[in-house]
Amino acid sequence: GKTHLLRAAVAEARASAYLSGSLLAVDEPGLATVAIDDVHLLHAENQAKLFTLLNRQRERGGLVLASGELPPAQLALREDVRNRLAWGLVFELKPLSDEEKPMALVDYARARGFRIPTEVIDYLLKHGRRDMGTLLRQLATLDHQSLVQKRPVSLALLRRMARTQAEAP
Repeated sequence: GKTHLLRAAVAEARASAYLSGSLLAVDEPGLATVAIDDVHLLHAENQAKLFTLLNRQRERGGLVLASGELPPAQLALREDVRNRLAWGLVFELKPLSDEEKPMALVDYARARGFRIPTEVIDYLLKHGRRDMGTLLRQLATLDHQSLVQKRPVSLALLRRMARTQAEAP
């Protein structure tokens, strides 16, 4: 979810850095984009570093992307840090509903250049974990196996893959 979006944004940005819960001392003037994941985990010293980083990025016209468990105003952080984080746009990410997941899987397959049969989607959603991270990993593995075996993505291929994984130690 949030981590995936931050990493994708950093991958698209020219001069960028991705930082997780323990903020490092990053102060390179050339960074156009800084992504900070899990800001709710920052301890006092790193909150001070984040405050400085937010101010410097704003002065430079740089971009700061941050993720946390709650909106900035509700985070257990220093007030000045919460205020700086609230300067920008705040979005709440919600998990996809069961009705939205099939569409997301179709879009993912299309973006990777293959078509996913409806029965494959139904099988994925009825057997095993249904969180999007797991579903997308399974779909990526299925895509890889279809390329390796030079076979189209199908329910038979998915079942064979599932059996092989279940038999693995």
